[in-house]
Amino acid sequence: MDAAIQNQVPDLVRRFKQRSLGAAEFNHHNHIYVARWYLINYGLDTGAERYAKDIRQLAEALGHGNKFHATITHALLQLIEQRISSEPDADWDRFKCGNHDLFEDARGLLLERYSAATLASDVARRSIVEPDYPAGTSTQVRNCSSASRA
Repeated sequence: MDAAIQNQVPDLVRRFKQRSLGAAEFNHHNHIYVARWYLINYGLDTGAERYAKDIRQLAEALGHGNKFHATITHALLQLIEQRISSEPDADWDRFKCGNHDLFEDARGLLLERYSAATLASDVARRSIVEPDYPAGTSTQVRNCSSASRA
């Protein structure tokens, strides 16, 4: 990691990289936070590669190496990158507010592109598989009130 990025690494990302997060602490919200940070700082290709490597190592360090899912990780990173690209200047709060579906129904978003059988397969768990269905338009809420910015 270059020095400019190293100096700007949030504590959550640093602990993720050092594999010092507890399993309960690394919830879905924090998955998205860290993934978004990787994508913003490294771009899709390098960010996805580094994130997948680091999340796999964290899962193994926590004794949950079997929980890593290559296809789900890759598909969610692509979704997050699309959302970043649609509003590149959004800070974390604005990103969260405008992408409730990523936080509340990520599985539903995945099922728009993949069958449940594909996602449950060992092949999809071990390697990145292509979606079963063509890309559609997801229904995301982009209207936020101050009350929803928790």
